[in-house]
Amino acid sequence: MQKRINGKLYNTETSKELARINSGRSPSDSNYYEEALYRTKSGNFFLHGWGHGNSRYGEWLGTSGSDGEKIIPFTLEEAKQWGTNNLSKAQSAEIFKKLEQKKLKITADVLVDTKNVIDRLKKNTKKSTGEIIDTAIRMMEEEKMEKIKIYGMDEEVMVNLDQDTFIDEATGYEIYIAEDGRWIAEDDALGEWVQIKG
Repeated sequence: MQKRINGKLYNTETSKELARINSGRSPSDSNYYEEALYRTKSGNFFLHGWGHGNSRYGEWLGTSGSDGEKIIPFTLEEAKQWGTNNLSKAQSAEIFKKLEQKKLKITADVLVDTKNVIDRLKKNTKKSTGEIIDTAIRMMEEEKMEKIKIYGMDEEVMVNLDQDTFIDEATGYEIYIAEDGRWIAEDDALGEWVQIKG
């Protein structure tokens, strides 16, 4: 979903999702809803809410209710308050601690291949160049990278198997993002790692 509010564009597809919650009810319950906190590339916060007819995001026409969704711009303080109200203390602290750390602007000369990898990571992960570099450095420091052989390909990729994964709705696979930005998953039927998106 995207919406322009007071001259600012808020887009769930191009912004970074920081946290997601739901109402705790069954997804089939008419009161069910979900909320996700986002931060745009320019640093603006917003909440995207979606829910069934009887939820806070439902839309009513006369006596008939239907699913609805809404984008709500947040200030930093409003985003923090949402975190306090809806997340654990540790989760909220982790999110906003990273955002509030002092940042320095740097320039660097890199190989063309390195730039291509960074661009692919930015596209697949929706992270900024700085976030990608920070992540890579942390992963190197923790020495959690492992070589994974990709089924049907004569090559290996480096993957942090301790990373946070997600489920690809199109395939149902649990996705790991390799060092070069490719999406890979372990296929239980094959007993091999396969490439989902490159």
